Amino acid sequence: MGDNTKLIGAYNPKAIIKVLEKRNEAEQSILGKTAKLLAKIDRLYFEENIHV
Repeated sequence: MGDNTKLIGAYNPKAIIKVLEKRNEAEQSILGKTAKLLAKIDRLYFEENIHV
């Protein structure tokens, strides 16, 4: 990131693909599945579709 412009610069498509692959791998782990379920429950609670 540039100090003066605060711009990031050009994106590296290979790096983006690598990060997305790691994200997909993490999503398939037990912790990833748990995080996804927790986010879904949180959204349902926010939308008042579930009550406690």
